[in-house]
Amino acid sequence: MQPGESLFESFVVFENLPVYKELSGIDDLQIGSTRDTGHADYPLTLMVIPEEELQLTLIYASDRFSEDTIKRIAGHLQTILLGITANPHGLPGELPLLTSEEERLILRDWNQTEAENPLSASLHELVIKQAEKTPDAVALVFNQQQLTYQELSDRANQLAHYLQKLGVGADVPVGLCLERGLEVAIAILAILKAGGVCVPLDPSYPPERLELILQDTQVPVLITQTNLQALLKCDFPHHRLILEQEWTEISLESKTNPTTQITSENLAYIVYSSGSTGKPKGIAVPHYSITNLIEHHLAKMACGVGVLQFAPLSFDVSYHEIAAAWGTGGTLYMIPEETRLDLDKLVQLWANHPIQKVILPVSLLQQLAEVYGQQPELLQNLREICAAGEQLQITQPMIELFKQLPNCRLYNFYGPTEADLVTAYAFDQNPEKWPIYAPIGQAAVNVKVYILDKNLQPVPVGIVGELYVSGYGLARGYFNRSELTNEKFISNPFGQFPYHRLYKTGDLVRYLPDGNIEFLGRIDDVVKIRGYRVDLGELEAILSKHPQISQAVTTTHGENAKEKFLAAY
Repeated sequence: MQPGESLFESFVVFENLPVYKELSGIDDLQIGSTRDTGHADYPLTLMVIPEEELQLTLIYASDRFSEDTIKRIAGHLQTILLGITANPHGLPGELPLLTSEEERLILRDWNQTEAENPLSASLHELVIKQAEKTPDAVALVFNQQQLTYQELSDRANQLAHYLQKLGVGADVPVGLCLERGLEVAIAILAILKAGGVCVPLDPSYPPERLELILQDTQVPVLITQTNLQALLKCDFPHHRLILEQEWTEISLESKTNPTTQITSENLAYIVYSSGSTGKPKGIAVPHYSITNLIEHHLAKMACGVGVLQFAPLSFDVSYHEIAAAWGTGGTLYMIPEETRLDLDKLVQLWANHPIQKVILPVSLLQQLAEVYGQQPELLQNLREICAAGEQLQITQPMIELFKQLPNCRLYNFYGPTEADLVTAYAFDQNPEKWPIYAPIGQAAVNVKVYILDKNLQPVPVGIVGELYVSGYGLARGYFNRSELTNEKFISNPFGQFPYHRLYKTGDLVRYLPDGNIEFLGRIDDVVKIRGYRVDLGELEAILSKHPQISQAVTTTHGENAKEKFLAAY
C-alpha cells in the first residue's frame, strides 16, 4: 500500500439497531441526495439504517467517482431491492440489476444499427453490377498489370464455368494455393461466382498445416500452380487445377455470368484459426457476412476508392479488403509478398499510387509512425487507416504523424473471425487528445452487441462483462465441429432472426458512459501477435509432443503490439 491509500475499496455499514416495525416490503422506494464536502474514509461506502423506513446512504470520494456514476449505482441498488421483494427465494445471480432506463439504453438504443438501404446482393453479384455500370473502371492492380471490372468479371466467369464442370456448386469447398497476383484475385471471384467456398492455403504455411486443412475440408478441387506443388505433399484424390497449365482450356469457356442456386446463407469462405487442442479449426463464413462489411463501408466510410490488399489471403481481413474495394466500386491493389513484408516498399507504393484506404495490424501502424513520422508527404494519398487485429495503443509518434495528416481518418476496428467487423471507433481530428488505449467503439452496421455476466444478464455501464455478438456478421460456425459450434454460438435471449444467435467472443469489455466499448482482455489463453490470433494452449499441446518435453508453458512479452513476442518454457 502507498501512503494515503485505503485498505478497502468499498465498505458496507449496516446499523444493526433494534427495529420495532417489521419491514414487510418496498412499496415506494425513494432515493434522495445530499452533498457533503467532507472527507470520505473509503472510495465507496454504503450505510444501511433499518428504521421505520429503510435508509441507504452512499458516501463516495468525488475524485474517484462522478455524480452520474453514483446515481447509476443508486439505481442498481433500487432495482436489486425491488427484485428481492418480488422474488425473495431467487438466487442472487438471478436478480435484475439494470434500471428500466439503462436497460432500454443498452439493449435497444445503442443497438439501433440496421442499415437504411439494405443490400440484397452478394459480393460477386455486386461485381457483376459494377461491370455493367462502369465496365472500363479499374478493378484490380498488381505491379504494372491491371484489369477493368469487365475484364475481371469475364475472366472470373470463364474459370467459374470450368469449376462448375468439375462439380463446384453451393457449399462445395475449393482449395486455393496461389502466390499473390492477379490470378489469385480472379480465382477468389470465380469460386464465388461458381457458388463454391474459398478455402485459402497460404504457401508460407508448413506442409503439415496445409495437409490438415485439405484433409479436414476434403475439397474436390484444388487450384494451385506448378512451383507450389512440392508444398502439397498429401495424396490428393481429387482434381488439382494447375492454373497456368489449364488456362488455355479455361479461356475457351463462356464469358457470360454463370447461374447458381446459392443464397446469402450459403458459405463464401473457410479460414483456419488457432485451436487449443493443437488442431486448427475452420471458421465457415456465409455470403451475408461479407455483404454486411460492404454495408458498413457504404454507410460509414469512404467508397469507390483505392484499397490495399495487405492481409494474408488465409486471414479473414483479406476478404474485408476485397469487399471494401469491389463492393463499393473501388480499385483493389494486390501487392507481391516481398512488398507486403517491406515497409519501405509499402510506403513507396502508397506514395506513387492512389491508394486511399488501408487496414493494417496495430504493430505495423506503430512501426510506420516511428519510421515515417517525419515524412508525411509520402502518406498524403491515404484517407482512411483502419487499425485491426489487436488492441490499439496510441503512441506519441502516431500522434505526431496524424497531426501532419489532417485529411486522413484513423479507425479502430474490432472483430474476431467468427463475427467479422463487430465494432468500430472513429478518432476525431485532434490527435493530441486521443486516449492511449482507444475504445473499440460502437456496434457496426447490422450488428448487435451485448455485455453479459456469467448468467447471461446484461451488466451496467462501467461494469466488466464478456462481449457477445449477434447479427449479420456472424459465421455459420466451425466447419465439421458441431459440438464446438453449439458451445460458442448460443441462442440469443434478446432477439429473433436474424439476431437469433449469440457468439461468445471470450473478450472482457465494458461500456463507457458515451456508449463506446472499452476492451480489457481475455477470459482464456488466446492472444494476438502482429494481428494473428494465437491460442497458447495449441502451442503448449504441440510442444508437449516432443519426447524430451514433459510440460510446456507459453506466454507473451512486450509492452505494445510492435514489441510483443511469444516465449515458451
